[in-house]
Amino acid sequence: MMIQLRADGGIRSELLAAAMAIAVMGIALLVVPIPRESGEEAPAGDWLILRNESILMYEKLILRNELRRRVVDYVYIVVPRNTSFQKCYIKEFKPGIFELRVDEDGNTFAVVRMEAEPGERVVIEAAFRIVKAEYKVLWENVKTAWPRLDDARRLSGPTAVWNVDNSTLRDLAELYGAGDEPLEVVRGLAEWIKAHL
Repeated sequence: MMIQLRADGGIRSELLAAAMAIAVMGIALLVVPIPRESGEEAPAGDWLILRNESILMYEKLILRNELRRRVVDYVYIVVPRNTSFQKCYIKEFKPGIFELRVDEDGNTFAVVRMEAEPGERVVIEAAFRIVKAEYKVLWENVKTAWPRLDDARRLSGPTAVWNVDNSTLRDLAELYGAGDEPLEVVRGLAEWIKAHL
């Protein structure tokens, strides 16, 4: 991918958009499974199997200065997030000088200062090791009751994913997520969403 550097100051947003697009493509296209750290699945009961899996992700950006002057700017590269179930380690980063920053949404970016003479290509490469804690639910062994609305309000509260105080969402769940168990409700809602996309 080639990005033309301009002298009008518009490069930062273009580079950020390009870096984010490349990071997404990198996740989709350049994820290589490697052997698991634990090597075995660990049963966590009669209804759940836990395991850790490691993957390597490679990213590569090629930038070229098509101006007739030297350009100095910053490139932002998305780094996979550390979450409750995922940890990311930077294995390699070229050039070796970068700064990690976190935005207001908790996304991590590697910020690289780039200098390019007219016609010069700058290559940025990164390799990440991502360890994911995975689980598999054995649904045939799960028999749970759906929590009461009062319990859901008390224990979870409104979230971006499911706002328990939103009556429209509750009505949708009652109409299209019919079932006595959480799995039946989720399947019903998923079918409704799939039919209305």
